[in-house]
This record gives sequence, structure tokens and C-alpha cells, in this order.
Amino acid sequence: MREILFRGKRTDNGEWVYGVPIKDQQGEMVIVESIFECEEYDCRGANCWYVDEKTIGQYTGLKDNNGNKIFEGDVVKDEFEEIGVVEFNTEDVASCGCCYEFFTGTGFRAENICLHSCEIIGNIHDNKLEDFENGC
Repeated sequence: MREILFRGKRTDNGEWVYGVPIKDQQGEMVIVESIFECEEYDCRGANCWYVDEKTIGQYTGLKDNNGNKIFEGDVVKDEFEEIGVVEFNTEDVASCGCCYEFFTGTGFRAENICLHSCEIIGNIHDNKLEDFENGC
């Protein structure tokens, strides 16, 4: 069974945190290490962090060549030196559940290529995609 895990960037210091995303009583997005640590969605504990909702990405269940967990929003380079953004693809869930688009000098082109052998080189929240075009 695949590990269910999310990540998001904290709103107070920009650091990445990992766990389960939920909304608190005020409707703000938080990530908690365990859903059981939030008493009636009133998060106040040390293992509860407010995050920017736009940065939340789910773990794909795959790891890169260096053993790092691959999340939605990661920028990866494959064995052919092609650069792509990891994006969940609902049309290809049966075969791999996660595919990505290549970033080229001319922009994005959709590809249904499963992540097999790649390396994480950044993510779309910490890096501008143009940086990768210029040899980040």
C-alpha cells in the first residue's frame, strides 16, 4: 500500500512540513503530523502548522534516484536530461498514478510518461521554471 503523505510551506517561515492537510475552525489550511492530534479541528499543538494552501502537494509513492520522496510540484530531470514538473494524472492512475509534463525552451508540452528513473532538481514553489531552462 502506498504511503499517504502531503507537504506544504509554512506561512510563518516558509519551511516545508509534512503530514495531513486539513482546515481549522477558521477555515485556514494547516498540516498536522496526525489527524488525531487535532481535537475537533482546533489545531494548537506543536505538530500543527499553518501552510500556504497553494503549495500543498501529495507524495506520489515514488522516490528519485537518490531515494528522495517525489511530491506533486517537484521538478525532475530524467535519464534523457529532460526536465519536467510532477503532476497527478487522473487518466493514467491505473498504470502509474503519476505522470509529468516536460519543460522545454519553447514551453510546456503534455506527456504521459511515468516517473521511473529521475532526479529531483527543485520544485515549482521554490524555483521559477525559467531558472531550469537556463541551467539552474
